[in-house]
Amino acid sequence: APRQRDPHELLFVGLIRKVKRVDVLLRALAIARETEPRLHLRMLSANAFHAYSSDRRAMRRLVASLGLEGAVIVMNGADPPEVAEAMRRCAFVVVSSTRRETFCSVAAEALACGTPLVLTRCGGPEEFVTPADGIMVEPDNPKAFAEGILRAIHERDKFQANEMRSRIVARFGCATWRERALALYEQVVRDGIKVDRSAH
Repeated sequence: APRQRDPHELLFVGLIRKVKRVDVLLRALAIARETEPRLHLRMLSANAFHAYSSDRRAMRRLVASLGLEGAVIVMNGADPPEVAEAMRRCAFVVVSSTRRETFCSVAAEALACGTPLVLTRCGGPEEFVTPADGIMVEPDNPKAFAEGILRAIHERDKFQANEMRSRIVARFGCATWRERALALYEQVVRDGIKVDRSAH
């Protein structure tokens, strides 16, 4: 169902780790706020492992050094319905990652909630995110990410929630997955499993 969105809220969902390049996202936010000072960031991140506590501390130091204390809210995780609700109420879901992301379930989940993306080119999402789903920028570049955020805000009306949801559900939804899995199983049963015994 439609929700009242906060047009200035960016949402990050995931563990706060160096590999997720949260530093790029925070620096991009600081740059973008020079043009759009009402922009703010909500982070849903579980306190998962003690090993990542140093990454969280580094993130908080960076927030302070960039003067973003009032613009960044960190919440300790959420269950799936709460994540979906947050996705439906924000303006954009932001994904800043390394150059390698296998699939990026957060991007798919955001689209299933009808929420556009601002994300870096990191492999996996490039297989299913289209220009009608959000803005994609080069990785490791806070200025490019900031420009992507501002462009997304400027072009917000072109992102159609129902169409985004229909595309992603048609490709990865439960019904589609079930049909593909059954077709694969039927093919295996029909063709049999051919083993090259000469390799053993």
